[in-house]
Amino acid sequence: MTTLIFVAFEDELPARMVAPHRVIYTGVGKVNAALAAVDALAKHRPTLAINYGSAGAVAPGLTGLIECGRAVQRDMDLRVLGTPLGETYGDAPPHDERWGEGPTVGTGDSFASETPEL
Repeated sequence: MTTLIFVAFEDELPARMVAPHRVIYTGVGKVNAALAAVDALAKHRPTLAINYGSAGAVAPGLTGLIECGRAVQRDMDLRVLGTPLGETYGDAPPHDERWGEGPTVGTGDSFASETPEL
C-alpha cells in the first residue's frame, strides 16, 4: 500500500514524523495543492491520499486532529449569475455528499475570520 500525505509546509508535518509514508509539500492555496496533487498522484499512484494541514475553526471547542465528514467551497459566491452559494459556475451538479460523521471543512481562497454564510 502506497500512502501520500499532502501538506502545505514542512513545519506542519515533518516527513520524519510519518516515515515511511511519502509527504508531498504543496505550498499554500488550492491551486498549488491541486497542481502538486495531480503530479504526485500520476507519478506515485497511491492507494491512499491524505490531505493534512493546519486550519482555523469558526466553531468553538474544535481542537486537535479532526477527521472531516464533508467539504464545501465557503467563499464561492456566484449567486449574481444564478449559481447557488458554494458552487462554481459551469461545474457539474453539486457534490453535496457526506463521507463521514465529522464536521464540515470550508475551503477558500481567503481567510475566514467569522462564520461564513455557507
